[in-house]
Amino acid sequence: MGFFKGIKDTYKKSEAAVIVQNLLDEVAKVGLFSGDASKTANILVGAVWDSMPEIFGGAYGQRPHKITVAASALANAIVIDDAGKPGSMSFILAISLGKIMNEVGLRGDLYPFNSLDARLLDSAAQVFTEFSSRLSDSPLMKELQGDFV
Repeated sequence: MGFFKGIKDTYKKSEAAVIVQNLLDEVAKVGLFSGDASKTANILVGAVWDSMPEIFGGAYGQRPHKITVAASALANAIVIDDAGKPGSMSFILAISLGKIMNEVGLRGDLYPFNSLDARLLDSAAQVFTEFSSRLSDSPLMKELQGDFV
């Protein structure tokens, strides 16, 4: 049983990492990210998975959807980095997390989410909201908003 669980865990991690990688690749296209998207995605997903292996590994009977794992990985990294400056890693991750939150908001009813997904996505949304609020209150953002008013 342990052997097959390990294979399934690896597969589920890779599914989520592909989502994160694709989001980081999008951010790289506009020049905000210059790192290795694949390596970064695998590190982020691995870190959040290792922080709660029983949750992500399905020990309680259900596994979260790959989008939920990706959102959780990004939110976890934002909390850990917490720099919040434009161009910082947390800023880049917040852009990616915002894309996931937007997708879930627009088409969440089309995904086979379960109650675990709802709880994890709520936590990720809270991290995104708090980060966005701190960023919008920053002197740089107030200066930029003044330019557009």
